[in-house]
Amino acid sequence: MNRVEELIELRGDIVKIYGREQTGVDEYGRPRYQWSLKAEEKALIQHVRRYAAVGEIILPAGELQKDDRVGYFKADSLVEEDDQVEWMGYRYEVVALQLRTLGDRVLFKVAYLRRLIG
Repeated sequence: MNRVEELIELRGDIVKIYGREQTGVDEYGRPRYQWSLKAEEKALIQHVRRYAAVGEIILPAGELQKDDRVGYFKADSLVEEDDQVEWMGYRYEVVALQLRTLGDRVLFKVAYLRRLIG
């Protein structure tokens, strides 16, 4: 276990990760989806401003919102782009996911999380 994974284990919160799966098609042949629970994992969730000091996620102008977060997940996490993460009663969309590596080994994952309203 590396230092970031140790920090996630010590200070992280349990989050729920939801993936979208197709449940069928509608009367026009368009796919229908539902969100289903993929996993419950420990992750370290921080405000985006705190992340600016340690890394960079490239996003188009105007994408950053005040309620957005950055999540640090262990290397073996099931989180993927377009998943949803539930933390502290709020749902967030995984907009971008970056792997932090050392050589060919994944050390941890960094996810940019946009808060969903509604």
